[in-house]
Amino acid sequence: MNRLTLELDCFMYDGLEEYLLELSGVIEITISNLNNLVIDVRYDSTLISFQILKLEILFYLGQLKVPSIVSFNKHSKVNTKQYNIVTKDLCCEFCFRGMIDDLINIDGIEKVTSDFDENAYYNKEVMVTINYNPRLVKEEELKELELKI
Repeated sequence: MNRLTLELDCFMYDGLEEYLLELSGVIEITISNLNNLVIDVRYDSTLISFQILKLEILFYLGQLKVPSIVSFNKHSKVNTKQYNIVTKDLCCEFCFRGMIDDLINIDGIEKVTSDFDENAYYNKEVMVTINYNPRLVKEEELKELELKI
């Protein structure tokens, strides 16, 4: 059994749990909604991939065209390394969430968290912590990503 946790900048989720449980391979779902919507899904990866699961969640929430993921955890079973990126010039929350959405799609990046605060990010440093599988992602690749950010 695999597990995926997504934190989204979204609050409306009525019926999401029922929708996801109807998908082949989805086993269990926990949803919490404190500051952001946190969706924790246990699933069988032989029946549904995390990419399809992510897309199903975003589709149901009407968020396919708007980046809304603020953190994620693929709950990797391998030992990961940590890499921190400090960005000083985020232009907006849309760009930040777009960056997180790009990172979730990279094979080997297992978890991303940050200290991003939508109410106080402008002209402030934002720390993004990336946990990655060193067999699949090299630190040099992360340094290149950091330059693009």
